[in-house]
Amino acid sequence: MLAFIAETKEYLAGKLRAGKTISGEQVEKFIASLRPLLPSAVGKVTLRANSEFYCWQAVKAARAQDSAWSAVQKKVFAVAQKV
Repeated sequence: MLAFIAETKEYLAGKLRAGKTISGEQVEKFIASLRPLLPSAVGKVTLRANSEFYCWQAVKAARAQDSAWSAVQKKVFAVAQKV
């Protein structure tokens, strides 16, 4: 997992994993660890993630930090029917 500052493309944080899917709890902890790394002058934060972070725990962690969020999910037939 990697986190970058979009405007400057600077590396913010990262965590190595075994290559298997990460749990919602791991996603939540990772997102929660990011805000304290930012300078206090930073106002609005938008989290953008791929489908690996697409879970309610990620939404909960983003909302807890008053951050906007966007997650990209592959369009599959079952998802397309729900949308």
